[in-house]
Amino acid sequence: MMMRNIENNKEKFQKKEVKNKYQKLTEEYGACMRDLGIAIAISNQNNKFIEAKKVDKVLKNTEKTLENLDYTDHKFDALAKYIEIIKEFIKHQINKLSYEIPVNWIEPNELKIPKVKRENDI
Repeated sequence: MMMRNIENNKEKFQKKEVKNKYQKLTEEYGACMRDLGIAIAISNQNNKFIEAKKVDKVLKNTEKTLENLDYTDHKFDALAKYIEIIKEFIKHQINKLSYEIPVNWIEPNELKIPKVKRENDI
């Protein structure tokens, strides 16, 4: 009987020890999961911060590009006006020259093929 009591006590002790180890492991597991959750939350927060910086950078670059396009449009408008002024000036100069240069009129019947061709003849 004594032996049976010792075996029963030993068995109870082992069961209690297994139960205590199980509870301890469960608590450690819970703590690890909480720590993991915190680590994931911190990582997610850092990733959000990094992504927000990237988005801000892209937005700034887009704004600069749009400003440059607007400025370029103004430059093209100014360039078009400048070209128009130059065209008008050249047109005026051509008209002015055609009035100022005297040209002798040659009657069509006076035109003939030259007997001797020169190098610069067309």
